[in-house]
Amino acid sequence: MRVDAAARQLPLTAKHIAWALASLSQTPRYLRAIAAGGPRYDLRGQPCGEVTPEQQEYARSLLADMKSTSKKKRVSPPARSVTE
Repeated sequence: MRVDAAARQLPLTAKHIAWALASLSQTPRYLRAIAAGGPRYDLRGQPCGEVTPEQQEYARSLLADMKSTSKKKRVSPPARSVTE
């Protein structure tokens, strides 16, 4: 990707590219697609392999963690007493 960015004269550093990939690959939408399995695609949209069962299981695990964390954040605070 760095070579492609340089060839296109894009002002992207390795950190920019790593951040962008991490931002994409940690979204629920992306993880659901990986968990479903199927072909992988390269940067040009061409098929370049299949999602492995191990990758599917890892994506499911991350989704479960996200769901668990989300539920913990939604726990309502304790009820106030009448005297407060």
